[in-house]
Amino acid sequence: MVNSGKISIAGCGWLGFPLAVQLREMGYDVHALTRDPERIPTFVNNGLIGYRYDGSAESIPNEFLADAMALIIALPPFHPETNDYPEFIQALAEKTSPNTRIFYTSSTGVYPQNEGTYDEFSPFDSTSGSKLCRASEAIIQASGRPHTILRLAGLFGPNRHPIFRISHRKRFTNGRSPLNLVHQQDVIDAIVSLLSKPESASVYNLVHPNHPLRKEYYEKAAIHYGLEQPLCADDLQIARIISGNFITSSLGFQYRFDPFGFP
Repeated sequence: MVNSGKISIAGCGWLGFPLAVQLREMGYDVHALTRDPERIPTFVNNGLIGYRYDGSAESIPNEFLADAMALIIALPPFHPETNDYPEFIQALAEKTSPNTRIFYTSSTGVYPQNEGTYDEFSPFDSTSGSKLCRASEAIIQASGRPHTILRLAGLFGPNRHPIFRISHRKRFTNGRSPLNLVHQQDVIDAIVSLLSKPESASVYNLVHPNHPLRKEYYEKAAIHYGLEQPLCADDLQIARIISGNFITSSLGFQYRFDPFGFP
């Protein structure tokens, strides 16, 4: 099936770029925003239309968003391209037309950090993290634009795995706590699927239903990647599970990449 329509993507990095390429291969007219001029030729070579901005909201080109059927914001809060993250999200939302559908890749870190199982209907509390994501979600929800917020669990995929971020640490506790993870391609597949479902819900968690235990997972990952074994205590302090089942039960979406299928 050949698709048509303009899709604008703000944040064409580890997640946004392969998403942009897949959407272009499907027939969409894909426009990508970057601060790095050296990335523009890569965009062009992959059939994308690239735009440069200088990191400020004022420098977002009007052509980037004009007539877009969808705006996908895949720019994490800690990204160096923007210092005033919520203000930047606000500018993107305000520059879109009233009919442009906004997709925002948020984080499951917005949920309370206490023990429990959390889904899309769980309230925030004083322990909730990711304040920038929560502020940005509120901006998008108040924008009046049709929107879908995707709260992503810990990401893994090509050239990215949690073991690489923690391999320098020698000791861990809470070894029997469950992890919340989702593969890059599952996130891409979910966005592609949701693009064809305008009547879908406004918030979805994206979390693989398999929640491996921290100790077992890191030990097996270290073996797979040839890293030194981490020392992880076999204890349980907090069991915090984020459910990603709503998108499956409501839309039939299926996660394809198990966390133990090491990339």
